[in-house]
Amino acid sequence: MLLLNYTKLLILDFTKSIWKIGICIVVLLLGVITFASYSTFYGTDSIPDVFNYLFIKTSFFTLTIPLFLFFLSFFLPFMMDPLRLTRFKERKKLGATILFTVCLVTIVFLAVYFIIGFLYGWWKSGSLSNPWVTEEGTPFILSKGKVDLSLFKTGYMFLRYTITEFFAFMVIGLLASFLYLLIPRYILVFFIVEGFLILDITIQSVLNFTIFITQAEVSLNNWGNVTYFIGNLIYFSGLIVVLIIGIHMASRKRDFIPSVEETE
Repeated sequence: MLLLNYTKLLILDFTKSIWKIGICIVVLLLGVITFASYSTFYGTDSIPDVFNYLFIKTSFFTLTIPLFLFFLSFFLPFMMDPLRLTRFKERKKLGATILFTVCLVTIVFLAVYFIIGFLYGWWKSGSLSNPWVTEEGTPFILSKGKVDLSLFKTGYMFLRYTITEFFAFMVIGLLASFLYLLIPRYILVFFIVEGFLILDITIQSVLNFTIFITQAEVSLNNWGNVTYFIGNLIYFSGLIVVLIIGIHMASRKRDFIPSVEETE
């Protein structure tokens, strides 16, 4: 019953922010068009070529993650409103609700982004075919034939993009939620997360080591094999577990629920 009621509240928050969400979608479309303009290699132009630029480090800190955080702001601050917190009889339910919210927002946001990328790639190329599994595709051309084309089958590519980015954006969403429990000003959380991404990119350029960017990026530059893919999922799973524990601890210590109870 609590989950049903909370889902109704999420839908209410969605309708209240519908025009802001519309702006998000328009910006996403413009972002896809901008990054897809770099997608033509040696005459190849296809849906995979468009997607090759949608999840790179530049798009992360300039487009997708800022918009994702903006999208999350339509729900997260409202969820921690004192009047709504009285619905939770136990603090551990708040942590579970945060996890549910971040998961739902991540799925919706990525679904919209993927659909926009797919439709624009289809319109740009005029074809639904996947040339990356052929000798005419970008991977074969850039590697001069030294590549396993089975790694670019449509099914595997779909799984690689969807699962990797779902885990990656879950990490960002949970990180933002954890920080918001510590710092109840969402604008500060936004800039802290963005600062973390910039720092991570800087560390990568200096030390060739990253905490997030390399693992989250899905492009020909770091496509890797199945073992690399699974390794990244295990890594992200570990980060998610740590963040969930942090959210649970922070929600138990933050002093918002007692202040509401005292007014009753």
